[in-house]
Amino acid sequence: MLLLLLPAYARVYKSEAWARSQFAAAQRLHQSLEARPAQQLTGADYERVINAYHVVYFDAPSSTRADPSVVAVAQLKEEMGRRFEDDDILRAAIEQYRAEGGLPARLSRYTENCAALVSGMRALGFKTFLPDALQAPIIVTFHAPPDPAYDFKQFYDRVRDRGFILYPGKLTAVDTFRVGCIGAIGPGTLKQAVAAVADVLRGMGVRRLA
Repeated sequence: MLLLLLPAYARVYKSEAWARSQFAAAQRLHQSLEARPAQQLTGADYERVINAYHVVYFDAPSSTRADPSVVAVAQLKEEMGRRFEDDDILRAAIEQYRAEGGLPARLSRYTENCAALVSGMRALGFKTFLPDALQAPIIVTFHAPPDPAYDFKQFYDRVRDRGFILYPGKLTAVDTFRVGCIGAIGPGTLKQAVAAVADVLRGMGVRRLA
């Protein structure tokens, strides 16, 4: 009990702003890892990214970036275990997954992500390709803006430069693009993605979205 009264022995946790900055740095490392050929990756490459996420939830456990960091570590360990056929890593990934709350918790988070994305994009003026009754909370397809100023390559590059990755709508006969709802992210991240999309479209001079 005495230690709780002595600042010298108490652990000082980092701020929300620090957690956001560290999480963004971890995400950049993660994206760099995924961009490299699988056969070139080593265990050390994975550990570097895992440690970057570890710092977030160890040093800022009450931040909004702590839970997504736990999820990211679980997913990286699962992928690492499969790639290197390491049972210990796979067991650690399963424990991390259970600590998050298992399938119900993950589905709930993905559903919240999808709702935040769809509501935000519709508020901008976008239309979803699928009706809500058929939409799963995994990846959402949106109709591309019919504005003549719209160019997907430029749109993609500018949104990517703000830290978000889009996907071309190659599976549809009409012009579309897709946004993922899964991974080590929460609704707040999707709201930031919507804000980035809005900012990019303004910069491109795109006014007609549907």
